[in-house]
Amino acid sequence: MINPTDLIRKYRQALDERWGYIYGKTHELWSDEKQKAYVRKSGDDPDRRNSVLYGGKWAGHWVTDCSGLFKWAFRELGGSVPHGSNSIWDRSCSARGTLSSGRRTDGKALLPGTAVFTTSGDRHNHIGLYTGGSEVIEAQGAQAGVTVSLITHRKWTAWGELKGVRYSSLDKKGEKNMAESAAVQNPTYSDPSASVTPSSASRASSSSSASSSSSTYSAPYPRAKVVLPSDASGNTVNLREQRKRPSQLVCRVPAGSIVEILEDCADWCFIRYDGRTGWMMSNYLEYENQEGESSSDGLTTAEALALLAALSEIERQTDIIRGLLTRTKEE
Repeated sequence: MINPTDLIRKYRQALDERWGYIYGKTHELWSDEKQKAYVRKSGDDPDRRNSVLYGGKWAGHWVTDCSGLFKWAFRELGGSVPHGSNSIWDRSCSARGTLSSGRRTDGKALLPGTAVFTTSGDRHNHIGLYTGGSEVIEAQGAQAGVTVSLITHRKWTAWGELKGVRYSSLDKKGEKNMAESAAVQNPTYSDPSASVTPSSASRASSSSSASSSSSTYSAPYPRAKVVLPSDASGNTVNLREQRKRPSQLVCRVPAGSIVEILEDCADWCFIRYDGRTGWMMSNYLEYENQEGESSSDGLTTAEALALLAALSEIERQTDIIRGLLTRTKEE
């Protein structure tokens, strides 16, 4: 049986080592060569789109995805879970239920070491680990990597206690100490919808030993500009309650507005605009870099993806021609 404090320690190791995010990965040291190969193989797979666009920033770091981090941590501790947040929900939870504002709706305590999920209909499409106090550690996406968010964030809508984890080892004193520790280490938690990330990114080492140093946190979110295709008839984009069309309209966001990306889920993004949060389709968003300039040289996400796909095809055709020329010389 796995002690939940050991599971949390593994997650803090990934956070302290500044792990990155690549969709489909569990624990792999990333490189420029691996990123190029990943781009070539990904095609137009929407689940891989943001890893294709932004995965290059994680060269030199360990990478994973949200459920891959669970799979790695369990394996390190002698346990096992499947790869896939929906699969973990279906097959690896001994007890489960719903959350509202960071609390279990059955009135019982949410225990440190519990998996928490975002949902879309019947699917549980993203997963993080509740570590006590207000904190969730998650492999959020290709822009943020492994980071910290608040359990009170509205995106966390379900919980699952994991098979093979000994929650009975947590006494009331232990739970209180973990909560106080999280509050002391992360004083920026006053914003109930803020996410926090390490203020300095350390390069990953080949050692898998847990870091004993404490981290200092800041609270930046990736920003993006709302953009419209050239043939658009209006000048606003819908912000919706759920990650689907149709769903309840939150508001209409004017083109050119700057929004914060709270969660990137490939085809949809959970964003904050003018104090409101909701879901917007990713093809209407153009990421900015840290200096506030739009990414991809002003291209939209869809345009940048198409350009990468075209470059990948050119590279593939070049390899074919090179092989034919080599064979001709040999003959």
